[in-house]
Formats: sequence, C-alpha cells, structure tokens
Amino acid sequence: GFIVVFFLVCLVSYAENTPEGIILFDQSGSMKKYDPELRSKALIVEFIRSLKKPHRIVLAGFNEEIHEYITLVTATETDVAALAGEIQRIDTRSYSTDLEIPFRYLFERDGKEAIEFALIISDGEPDIWDGKLRYFSKRVKSDSRYEDLNRRYRVLKASGLSPDELFERLKHLYDERNLELIEEQVFRLKDGLGDRIILWDLSGESGYFRTWAEECGGLYLPMKAEEGVT
Repeated sequence: GFIVVFFLVCLVSYAENTPEGIILFDQSGSMKKYDPELRSKALIVEFIRSLKKPHRIVLAGFNEEIHEYITLVTATETDVAALAGEIQRIDTRSYSTDLEIPFRYLFERDGKEAIEFALIISDGEPDIWDGKLRYFSKRVKSDSRYEDLNRRYRVLKASGLSPDELFERLKHLYDERNLELIEEQVFRLKDGLGDRIILWDLSGESGYFRTWAEECGGLYLPMKAEEGVT
C-alpha cells in the first residue's frame, strides 16, 4: 500500500512540475501551397526533441473548430515517436481557416501558468468563406456574434441571389467581423499568455501574424518549411 501511495504522490508531483507545450496546426488545404510536402511536421518533431526536459505536449489541429489529438509527456524517445506519429496523421484538407479558433482556445484554457509555449502553425491567412470552393464556414453561419450578417445572408439567399452574388455582396463584411473577433482574442491574451505564444508563419509574409504577435507580446516566426530543413 505504501509503495503504491508513494508512487502516485511522485507521479502527481512530476506532472505538476512538467511544463506544458501546446501545438496548434492549421488543417486548411491552403497549407500545401506553402508546404506541399508538409515538412513543417518534421520540424515540429525536431523542435520537441530539442527541448532540454520532458514537456506535457498538447497536440491539436484547427480549421473552423479545434480538434484535440493527443496529450502526452515526452519523457522518452518512445513518447516523442508516438507524438510524431500523431503529427503525421493530421490531414490538411479543410476548406476554411478560422484563425479566431486557436486564440480563443488558448484564452479559454485552464492552467495557463503551466504553459511554457503555445505554437500556432499556419499560413497566417484567415479564410472563413472560400468563393472558389463555394465553402462557407458552418460554424460562422450558426455563431450568434455574426447573427446580423447571417440574417442578411438568409434574406439575400431567399431573394434568389446566386452563391457567387452572395459572396461578392457579403464576403468583405464577414471578413471584417472575423478580424475584429480575432483582435479581441489577441488582446485578451496579452496580459496572460501572450509572451509565450509563437506564431509560425509558413508563408513567410503574413501581415496578420506579424501584427498579432506584436499586439499580444508573442514571437513572430516567418519561416517557410524548406528554410528549416537541412
């Protein structure tokens, strides 16, 4: 009995002292434009291996929602290999990128004091309505914060406007609202987690990522995947 209790106490103590790292990977299809071979996944694993001590890693993807895949402590190479396998299985075929999602996820997360870093990997381009693919975020269409715009969308659609006409009429308004909501989340993170956020811009030229990193006090990393592979 004593040995079991002692082991559990040590395990809890170890968990409490293990820093946390959060990795949020953009799952939109546009990622392949800048990283066609998805070399960024290998770079993430190399980054994890470079950490000097074990971390509790939370791996999640995002498109118009958050998708949590695995949480594990990287105590051994076996753990890192398991994490690498999960990273490789993340697909990048989604039709939309709602960049409010990762910031909101971080703001709403409990235990921020244990988070050593939060790494967001993306091409840094918000896109909740893709006109070419004719895909409009289902989450946005049911989000009360867009309700005034959604009401206009429904009225115009009922009047007979085509998908292309709806896109031309309303796209810029939805984009403006989306950017406002992202900015709101970024400012909310400034005094808590902001200086531990790393925005890895795979396009190497996202003005949005650069601005948001400055606003929250985080690190802007404009690095294309091939620049990090030797």
